[in-house]
Parts: sequence; structure tokens; C-alpha cells
Amino acid sequence: MSDTPTAVLASEPVPATAASPNALPLRLLLPILLFGSYPLALLFGVGGSFSPGLVFHIALPSFALLTLAAVPYLLGAGYQGSGKWGAQVAKWLPLGLLAYLVVVALSAVVGRSVRVPEIVAVAGAVFLPVFFAVVPRSFLPRRLAGMLALLWGVNVLHALLQVAVKGDVVALAGNMNWAASLLVCLLPWVWVAAGRIGLPWRWLVVAASTALTLWLVWLCHCRAVWLAVGLYLAVYVVLGRLPGKWRWLAAVLGVVLVAAGGFLVRGKLAAKMAEDIRPPLYAGVLKMVVDRPFLGVGPGNFRREYAGRRSLAHLSRRVAADVTEHPHNELLRMASELGIPAALAWAALIAFAIFAVGPGARPVHRACHFSAFVLYAHGMLDKPLVMPPNSLLAVLFAGLLLRWRLPVRLTAVSGGRLAAQGVLAVLAVVLGSALTVSEVWRGSLFRRATLAESAGLGETAYAAFAESTEIEPWDVRTHAFAGICANNQLQKPELALPHLAKAWEMEPDYAHLNKQIGRAMSRLGRDQEALRFFLRETELFPFRMDGWRDLFVCGLKTGGMVDLAQVQDQICDLRLQHACRLLATADEPGEVAARRLAAAFALAAEGGEPGQEQEALALAKRLGADLNLPGVEGIRATGDPRVFSEKDVRFWHVRLKWRNAWLRSRDDVPGLLASWQKLPADLQVVGFAEYAESAGWRTLLVQTVPEVVELQREDASFLVVPSTGQVLPRARIEDLVAQERVREQLNVRFPEHQVVQLAVGELRLYERAQYLGYALYRLLPTSMPRLYRSPYAMLYAAQRRFDQAGVKVTISLNVVPE
Repeated sequence: MSDTPTAVLASEPVPATAASPNALPLRLLLPILLFGSYPLALLFGVGGSFSPGLVFHIALPSFALLTLAAVPYLLGAGYQGSGKWGAQVAKWLPLGLLAYLVVVALSAVVGRSVRVPEIVAVAGAVFLPVFFAVVPRSFLPRRLAGMLALLWGVNVLHALLQVAVKGDVVALAGNMNWAASLLVCLLPWVWVAAGRIGLPWRWLVVAASTALTLWLVWLCHCRAVWLAVGLYLAVYVVLGRLPGKWRWLAAVLGVVLVAAGGFLVRGKLAAKMAEDIRPPLYAGVLKMVVDRPFLGVGPGNFRREYAGRRSLAHLSRRVAADVTEHPHNELLRMASELGIPAALAWAALIAFAIFAVGPGARPVHRACHFSAFVLYAHGMLDKPLVMPPNSLLAVLFAGLLLRWRLPVRLTAVSGGRLAAQGVLAVLAVVLGSALTVSEVWRGSLFRRATLAESAGLGETAYAAFAESTEIEPWDVRTHAFAGICANNQLQKPELALPHLAKAWEMEPDYAHLNKQIGRAMSRLGRDQEALRFFLRETELFPFRMDGWRDLFVCGLKTGGMVDLAQVQDQICDLRLQHACRLLATADEPGEVAARRLAAAFALAAEGGEPGQEQEALALAKRLGADLNLPGVEGIRATGDPRVFSEKDVRFWHVRLKWRNAWLRSRDDVPGLLASWQKLPADLQVVGFAEYAESAGWRTLLVQTVPEVVELQREDASFLVVPSTGQVLPRARIEDLVAQERVREQLNVRFPEHQVVQLAVGELRLYERAQYLGYALYRLLPTSMPRLYRSPYAMLYAAQRRFDQAGVKVTISLNVVPE
């Protein structure tokens, strides 16, 4: 069909003719923002030779700019309606907009909002649909369908470029999910524009554009868009064509069939729900809404307020991001940031636009209704309604639907109202210009810094990040990134801390900010202060190994002020989970594969047959594949501590034989000691501690003459002298150190002029041995020895015991050869 101005709005109820405001600024601004929200992306695409992956760093504050442009008209122009209904709307609509603006302002003040683009954009969620509903036709592009078809073509061209370079299909949206809804919502406008072409070329264009769009959307892997399209087809195409009673019957039948299908595949659905991030995310956001039901947390503050509220279920999801900026549901976003009343007002406006108007009979109406439905349905499962160009298209389509329902238009004003409108326009231009300059400048600096970091130019990267803090000092990202760069790239904690402290004042739970502050303080020798930041990091990201490792190291430096044994268990558990994920295949779950490898390792390590040592070594490497096992606690490594070697196999070969020995003994200390004494005489006494530990006792080997081993299990405690066979029940290491009587009973003494020493084998200090011991015991708890505790965790736990008992003594580790 012809896309003339009258064709686009042929059926709208138009009020009596009145003078119209100047339309030129808006008619130009809308296409500029639709095509140029990401200027570099428009020019270069993604994945090409020009800065791959960085073309979206420079962005215009498109939604805020469009909102600012609309405000002078909505609050400064006149309203004229036709008929009684139109007159009432013209009377109350500006008051409703003003009331909504007051709520946004109050929410921003109470919530301490600092991001002006976010504040303006939240206002635009209501202002812009109303604006497009009431502006005269001259405010819209002359050939709207043609412009939108061209926008589809530009996005398809960029998507094909991205396919050609084997990149993700993100078009001009910057994300695969948003690209999917963008391409789908623009497709009907290609069909409308093709109405100007004669047959058979029209059908060729329709078929080719549809096939190309469906293929690209398939490459985007976005289930939400397919769901939105399917729902639209079911409700408005299938049910919409049926008579009334048949429509209800078909709807009930459809619900029954969907429920039956869901029941048949309930196992797969449950597995998908267990993986999906949305259920725990929505649950957490609802709690946040209940906490602040009336004004919310403030526009732009969702990231700040939700960070500390994320549940363990949320954090445990495989796809959980380090930063949660949006609840992936626009209604929940509005409710959490502005409160329930404002969210319901927004929802009522959009529902009135989509469900009260319907698709209509004309191609433009049907295209507008389909596009709005897809975008807003997708917005209930993702964040396209806050990301351009999808966000701009959503309010445009919602506004066009409303204008076919509302018999109200803006009119020009004169006198004092014209002056007020001029003041609003000047303020909008000034604020919009400032926002544009700061956003583009900050984006260009971030891009420069990222390129410099990838090239190893730390000083250049830091200079760019530091400059961004002056451009947008209210943005936590500028201060955080400057501090992280100084901390990691330049290794200058004294330079990093002021930046990190500023960011922490703004958002104390911003992603990994606490970890960076802790590391900077630790490098400056301020470990006592760093400890609380590492603790907070593990609370915010309990499933990240690096945070727990930082806490463990800081705990060592601060004398075991945290439960190091518990921290080490958490590290080992996360490493095992990571290994299981790496080992998982389509046919075998990761834990099953890991258990199979562990059993094979135990068999190979225990056998001692020719070739089995190499087999065991290969299996150990597979169990620890791609894990970060960098360290040796407290000593210099002999060889590469990250690589499993024959030493590991021999270590476990001996421990497995010990386990077989105590399995045949009575489960008491005398029986355990008797079975130990039957083993080859060349085994060192340090072995008895590990021998008893593998049998389930907590042990400490104290360097006395001769050596004493403390055994503990539940409430039972013993002191044992393996070389003489003496056993003293109900005695602990504190008694041995503090009481001469105990030493006389055991006939032992401490070496002169030395601190109390705990002996440990060298390999026990290797993180790879600790990890492998934990993995073997966790995977095969009934057939593997329990040998994985960190010796330094044991040391500091013992030191705390002495302190609590009031025994003034210093203890240390004595590392002995295996």
C-alpha cells in the first residue's frame, strides 16, 4: 500500500484543526537516534578489522535525548481534544504527566539517584508514548514505513557482516537477544513499504526479507522472541480469525494442549528452570519491591541496591553475571526503581495501547501492533526496552497505537506559555548537549583505555580511565575502572586506592570492588583492613574461587583471623565444581565423569604395576585440567607447582596403602597405632599423622623429642608417641605445651631455644595435592583417605586454640621431606 501521511494515520480520530508547534527538531532527531545511537557500530559493524568488539563503547544517550526533546512540547504546549472524551483527556493528561514527573523526582531524591540519563529515561517510559500519541502528524517522518524498512536493511547488512567474520549476530543493537527482537519488529515495515512495488516483485521482497530475518533470528538463539511471536500468532492470527464461541473453545483447547505438553516434558522444563537466571532474579527483585513499595530505590539505582540482595540461588546459576543492572522484566524494573503505583500507571498505559486498540485492518496498523507486542513481550523477559534502538521503537509503536485511540493533539501556544515552553526548550538543549558530550567523551575514553590494556600499555589505559573520572564523576564505573587499572595493570595500589574508595562510597557492592580494595590494601601491608573487604567479596560472590583465595591468603597474613579450614574447603569445592563442568558431556554428567576418573586414578595409583604410574598421572591431570592451581604455601616450589608429576602418584600410592592398613585395624587409637607399627620401619613419624588423618582423625604432629601426635575426633582427644607406642587419653596439645606433668608422662621434651613446631610433609603444601585430595575424598568418600587440609590452616587453627586457652606460645611449621 502507499505510505503517504494520510495512509499512515488514515483512521485516527483527529480533533479540530489548530495551529501546530514546530515539528522540525523532532522529525530530524528520531531518525538520527534510531540509526546512530552507536555511531561506530553504524559505520564499522562488529567483528571487522576496526576495533573488534569495541564499536559499542561510544553511544549516544538516545532515550534521554528523545525524552528531553519531548518535555517542552508535553509540558509547554496546549492540548485540544475532539468530543467529550477528547476534552476530558486534553484536560487531565498534562496533569497526569506532571504527577508522574513529580513521582520520578521524589524517587530520585529519596533514592539519591545521580545518573541524570537514567532519571530522564525513566520519565521517558511514560512521556514518549504519550508524546507520539498526541503530536501532530508533521512530527513523524514523512515516510515512516520506508524509514523503518531502511533501518531493517541497515541492521540486516550489519548482521550479515557479523556472520561473514564469524561473530555474534548483534546488528546495531549490540546483543544477540536485542538484535532478534529488533529484526523481527522491523520486518512488517518492510512488507508495508513493499506495498508500493508492483507484483510479482512485491512478493519476492516479502519472501526474501522474511526468510533472511528468520535465518538471522535463528542465529541469535533468543527463545524469548520466538515465544513472543508464537504468542502473537496464536492470539491475534489464529484465535482472532475465529468466531466468538469457537475462539473461547480454541483458547481453552490451546491451554490444555500446552499444559499437557509441559507435563510430558516436565523433567526437561524443570532442568531448564533450574539453569535459568530469571526465577531467582525475579524472586529477589520482588523482595526489593516489597521493601520500597511506594517510591522504589530511585531511577538508575537498581544495580546499586540489588547487588547486596542477590540470593544464593541467583549467584549459583551458571550464567549469573558479575553485575546485575536490570531485572530482565520491565515491569519489575519500574516497580523496583519507582515503586508500585508508578509501575502500575506505566503498565496501564502500555496495556491500553496494545490490548485496547488491537491490530486493526490496515497494514500499517497491523505492523505497528505486531511490532509493539513483540518488543513489550520481549521486555518482560529481557531488557530491550532500555537499550536503543529497540527502546526508541517500542515507545514509537506504543505511541502510534495510542494516537489511533486518543482524540487529542498538541497545539501551539502564545504569550507566557510560549515563553515557558522556550525556557524548557533551552534547558532541554543545554542538558541534552551536556549529556551527549559527556557520554560520548566517556565512551571514547573507555574505548581508548580498553585498546591500550589489550596492547599492554597500562599507563595510557590508566590516563584514559582517570580522565573519564573528571568527565563523569558521578559514574561509579569511571572510578572503579581507573582504580582497577592502576591496581592490576600498573601494580600501584597507592594510586588505585583513592579511585576505589570513591567508587566504594557510591556503590559499595559494585562488582569485585571489594576484592580490588582488599588487594590494594594488602599490597600496602594493610592486611587487617583488607580482611573485611575480602569477606564482603566472598559474601557477594560466593561461587568465585579468586575471592576465597584472596581471603585465604589474607587470613594467613593476619594470623588466622578467619576459619581458614572452612575457606579452604570452599576453594576446593569450587574447583571441583569447575572441573565437573569441564568434564561434562552430552552423554555423561560432569560429576559422574569425575567420579569415574577418580576411581580409575585410585586403582592405577594403588596398583604399582608397570605403566600404571603414567596412567595415574594422566588421570590426575584430567581431574585438574584447566584449574587455577598456582601456589605452594609458605615454601619455594621444587619444580612447577602447577603441574602434576610422578611425585603426586607416589604420594597417593603410599597413602592408599596406609588406608588399606588401617581398614584392617580396630577403630581405636591403640589399634591404629598397632597397625601403623606393622608398616615398613623406614616410614617417618610424620606419616603416622597422615595415617591417622586418613582414618578420620584430626591430627597435629608436634616436634618434640621424641615426636608427639595429637589425635582428635568429636570430643575424644589423645596424645600419641608413635616411636614408643605411648598413648595418653583426654590430653591435647595445649596440655603438652603448658603442663610439665604431661610431658613427663609421655617422657618427651621440647628442643631447647625453639618455638613449638608442627611437622608437615612437603607435598601437603602444594595446592594441587590439596585439590586432588579433596576431589578424591568428595567423589569416593568411602574408599579414599581424607587428606586435603591446608597445613597453614591447621597451623593457625592451633594458634587460635593456644590463644583461647591462654597459653602464650608461638608455633610454626616444620616442613619435612616426603
